[in-house]
Amino acid sequence: MKKSLEALLKKVKDGSVSINGALEKLRWLPYRDLGFAKVDSHRGFRRGVPEVIFCQGKNFRQIRKIAGEILIHSDRLLLTRIDAQTYRKLKIQYKRLQYSPHAKVAYLVKKQE
Repeated sequence: MKKSLEALLKKVKDGSVSINGALEKLRWLPYRDLGFAKVDSHRGFRRGVPEVIFCQGKNFRQIRKIAGEILIHSDRLLLTRIDAQTYRKLKIQYKRLQYSPHAKVAYLVKKQE
């Protein structure tokens, strides 16, 4: 999150993004309301780790939507209380997703460049 904010500020400084454009990108801060969940997009900036998805009680569509929102701003994803079926469905979209069936935890770290 910190890197993306720094990049945005540099773009404003060099004129490649207008102030209004930057405000539009920042308008959802500190969270993004998806209607069924509020994703804390500033958590990674404040705490050093992004939002965690507590999967119990959420359907696949909701989990996928939250995961996508988190990965816009973070290179890490952690899902707790996730069942094997939901993991397999998410694995189709997120090839690097790993799963621990005993802990019922899935996690993803984007490849470092």
